[in-house]
Parts: sequence; C-alpha cells; structure tokens
Amino acid sequence: MPTEEKIVLKNISKPQSTKPEDLLKMFCLAFNFSDDTKSIESMMLHEVTFASFEGAGVTSKTLNEKLTVPRSTIIYHLNRFMSAGFVVRKGRKYYLRSSTMAQTIEEIQYDMEREFSRLIKYAEMLDKTLESETYDTGRSIGKKSGRQKR
Repeated sequence: MPTEEKIVLKNISKPQSTKPEDLLKMFCLAFNFSDDTKSIESMMLHEVTFASFEGAGVTSKTLNEKLTVPRSTIIYHLNRFMSAGFVVRKGRKYYLRSSTMAQTIEEIQYDMEREFSRLIKYAEMLDKTLESETYDTGRSIGKKSGRQKR
C-alpha cells in the first residue's frame, strides 16, 4: 500500500529577519506545522535542521531531554514532519529529508509537481469519460453552468 503524504502549503509574508529562528518559523507557518516561534514544532524543527546540517541527526530521546515535553508529543510531531515529507527517519535518528533545507524544499516541490501531473492525467480521463457519456446519452453535462471546454 502506498504511503500517503499530506502537504499543506500556506502563502505567508516574508520573515521579519534572516535569523535562523525567524526563517524556521516561516517554514513552520508555510507548512502549517505551527504559528509560533516558541512552539514545540518550531523548536523541534530547529533541532532537526541543525543536527541534519551537521550530519548527525537527532533522536526522539534527545529531543525529549532538550525540550522537556513528553516523548509521545515528540513522536507525534516527528510523525507530522515525516508525513509532510519534511523529515526522514534513519534507524533511531531523524534528519531533514535532504542534507540542506533548500534541497528538502526542492524535493517536496518535485513531489507536488509529480502529484499534480498525475492528477491532471486522471482529470483528463474523467473529462473524456464525461464527454463520451454526453454524446452517448444526449445529455449536456455542465452546460447549465456555462462551462466551456478548453
């Protein structure tokens, strides 16, 4: 069974500064992880990003000790990051999906483009099926709303 990823992307204003904390807050906002710099998500993303940048990764136990929140909460948010395609797990450690934030965002963008291409193919199949049914039954699907074919 294929894994499902949910990527929510918000259009947000540019960060207040180029400080890592403000940039990480922007990513949390953009990907709908959190809306607060001091949130657990922002702090976790900070830890995962810096550990990944050093090539070390981070364990849920380390995050639990640094952030003093229940380990179940840490696991929950790590799973959200993984579900969005932002973070990967290798053994017991968690890393950004790619070695840098820019590459991670590029890979997510590629996933989204691939998914939209796939959806377009299915939409075209639907359009052809509806067009065929319209001619077969003499019905005019979508004509009342004034929609036109492209």
